[in-house]
Formats: sequence, C-alpha cells, structure tokens
Amino acid sequence: MTKLGTKTSIDEQSGKYYFACGFLWWVFHAFYRLLESIETDDIQDRLNECELEFEEVGRWLLDESGKAGLAFRIENKNVSIFAYIEQYEKTIMNWIRDLDSASRNLNQGIASQHYYFYYLECEWLVYMLSVFDRFVKTLNVPELLQSYLDASLHFKDLSDWLQEELSSVAINFLNQEELETYKSEREKLYEKIANSWRLTVISATCNSLAHSVNLHTDTIPFPSNL
Repeated sequence: MTKLGTKTSIDEQSGKYYFACGFLWWVFHAFYRLLESIETDDIQDRLNECELEFEEVGRWLLDESGKAGLAFRIENKNVSIFAYIEQYEKTIMNWIRDLDSASRNLNQGIASQHYYFYYLECEWLVYMLSVFDRFVKTLNVPELLQSYLDASLHFKDLSDWLQEELSSVAINFLNQEELETYKSEREKLYEKIANSWRLTVISATCNSLAHSVNLHTDTIPFPSNL
C-alpha cells in the first residue's frame, strides 16, 4: 500500500519521469503476459534464472512511479497513478498484438517458433530499457535522475542477462540467416512501439496536469507483482 501525499500538481518534467517509470513497468507486464503462452519448461527455467533481477527492477519502477504521492480525479473518483495509467490499456494491448504478430512471421517448426518468440521478446525488452534510459536522461530532474542512477546497476544486470540470453538462444536454437533477414523488420517494430511509448508518456503527463488532486490519508494499492 502507498499513502498519497499532499501534492496537488506536478511539473511537466517530473511528470514525464513518473509516467515513464509507470509505463516501463507495463512493458515488463507485457513481456511476461506474452511469454505465458509459451509452454516449454526450458524457457520458463531460463526466466527463473533472472527472477531476482526482474523483481528488483520491477519493484523499483513501481516505487518510483508512486513515490510522488499523487492522485487523479477520474469520473468523480480519486485514483492512483497506477489506475490513471490503466486508462491506456488499449495502447498497451496494441504493443502486445504487434509483438505477437511479428513472432509468427517466421515459418519454422513449433520448437523454433517458441524460441524465436522468446528471442524477439528479450530483444524488445533490451531495446525498451535503452529507450527508457535515454528518455529519462533528457529530463531536467536532477534529484529524480539521481534516483535512477542509484538503481542503474539493477538495470545493467538485467540488460546483461538478456543480452546473454539472446546470444545463447540464437546460437543453439535459431537459424542465423533468418535472424539476420528479419533484423530490420524487428527493429522497425521495436521503434514503432518505442515511439508509441514516448507519446503515451507525454500524453499521460499533459493530461494528468489537469487532473491531479490533493489527498492526505487515502491509501491506494500497488498493482500486483509481475
């Protein structure tokens, strides 16, 4: 549970930071949601190897997005930043559909298709971690940026593990020539989603400036863990 503070508004730069953290958490949610459809013990075992790193970054993102203590007025109700972000669920579902569709472009056997899907997911998450890093570092919020830099080792550990997974899966399970053939197409997809992510963060920030309210003792729950 997180207590809402007494802030009545946020400046645009800080708002972009809080919403960037919140929407990156939803990227993690999409990552796991998509991989739930893969019923292979090997891939689940691989994910379990990095469970701690995922939890560290995921929890940090939740803490950061909620620490401003803001609430928002929607349909005559006071809601947390997490509920506010859920208004953009349709956009997030579009990311999931685009990734799922892209994973079906290779006509490989079922096993290889699963590994290609896993490869695409890991590659996309690495891409989004880099997008988040660049986005946050453009903001004029020194104190908030320092909070991110303090947590950067967790982000690096996760990114390094994902890079190792990409190398391992590519060498052991996938056709190198086909991976290279589809590289440009994958990168276009990742950038399309990244642009949507940036625009969504900016849109949520601008819209929220007119909807933040003053609450003192209300408590609003965090979303469930990844």
